Amino acid sequence: LGATYSDMGDFSSARACFQHAHEYYRAEGDLFSEAGVFNDLAVLHHISGEYPQAFAAFEQALDAARRSRNTRVETMVLVGMGDLFLDLDAPETALEAYRQARDRVERSKDHFLSIYIHVAEASANRLLRDFSGARGLLQVAEQLMGSSPAKYPQGLWLLESGQLALAENHISKGKEQLAQAAFLFEENNQ
Repeated sequence: LGATYSDMGDFSSARACFQHAHEYYRAEGDLFSEAGVFNDLAVLHHISGEYPQAFAAFEQALDAARRSRNTRVETMVLVGMGDLFLDLDAPETALEAYRQARDRVERSKDHFLSIYIHVAEASANRLLRDFSGARGLLQVAEQLMGSSPAKYPQGLWLLESGQLALAENHISKGKEQLAQAAFLFEENNQ
């Protein structure tokens, strides 16, 4: 229910639902589920621009995920932390979080997260002006996508590839890829 409220932009109701779920899982001693709720709450704080609260919730989620051996949520938390650090203009710290997430995603075999992490790492490398590293990560992400019909990962890849092209002063290519990304996102209501 919290995720639905969040998707609708009702962050106050979403926060209340996540807090209620957290209290319930804590009372039940369900650390595995509690980790996921902390991650949801952290993402909510992040998209609300409440960065200190997001970081604190991500730390709680990471602790709960590790203690419950919930590798998938641990990976998602590390990705979320990386995204937060990118928003805070700390690409080196973001890269460290993404690298830790990549180590874990290889064990969990989560295909989408693997693609996302490679694209996110490419973004951090681009911000650090390591264009060669960014290109290499995008190539791996493209290989992971293969001939998948999934539009969202393709859109993410095109978005970052277009930004990299612009950073490398390949203006036409960058504009074309960004336009393709926008089309995919609009076509799929994302």
